[in-house]
Amino acid sequence: MAKKHVSLKSLDDLRDFRVSWEIFEEALQRCIDHWTKVGSKSSCRKLRPIERKFVKARLSSEELRNDMVTFDHFNEFCKWWSPSLKTLITLSSEWQCEQPLLLHGFVGRSESEKTLKAQSVGTFLIRLSESKPGWLAITFNDSKKSTKHNKIKIKPDHCLVNVDDKGFTLFFAKGRRSYETLSDLVFDCRKLVKLAEGGDKRAEFGRVISNYATSGNAGGGSNESSNGGGAKRLAVPHGRSSRGRRDESKSETKNERDDNPQSTS
Repeated sequence: MAKKHVSLKSLDDLRDFRVSWEIFEEALQRCIDHWTKVGSKSSCRKLRPIERKFVKARLSSEELRNDMVTFDHFNEFCKWWSPSLKTLITLSSEWQCEQPLLLHGFVGRSESEKTLKAQSVGTFLIRLSESKPGWLAITFNDSKKSTKHNKIKIKPDHCLVNVDDKGFTLFFAKGRRSYETLSDLVFDCRKLVKLAEGGDKRAEFGRVISNYATSGNAGGGSNESSNGGGAKRLAVPHGRSSRGRRDESKSETKNERDDNPQSTS
């Protein structure tokens, strides 16, 4: 089918312009594929139904009228999407890993908690933050002691990870800790034990390190020269051990770092 050429002569034309959800969804997938393709890999990870539902909800808090995406929808969506895409580019190798997923990506807080329901303490998933564009959020099952019945309960918790050109900073209630790579962060945090879809964290994130060492490609295949210094700096060699960097909270102990994550969405 031939593509229809659309001529937009004024700002009013642009504001009146709209596309179907189906076309928008296809264009978004092509955008993600282009910027997160790793090396010579021919196939790219496709958004799951739960992720497409998340994106649709971000476009509009209400149901899309006639399933049409307007300019205002897109403009508002880009405020969250632009920094989030930069983070996906940074984590291209992790994003493309499936079976199990290393990044659950476009998933909200409540859906994350549902995913972890009935799973063991230490099970976790990593997603794009809803409230802080470009940041990551980690949802994990923690153990909480009930004072009333003196029993240990499993309860989901959340923490934020800032992603910038210096690396990855994990925030806790009493401080923060920075790492060069996401793998270093996951390995260091003892609250994170296994992935939501199964698999030991060291084995699965170690696979990314091994792939990097083999291919020599830390980030998306086509993006490093086009994306500016920020994302390129973040796509650091995963084989490098950073040991983290000591943080702003000098009184912070290891137990405080591990036991008091800062709740977030």
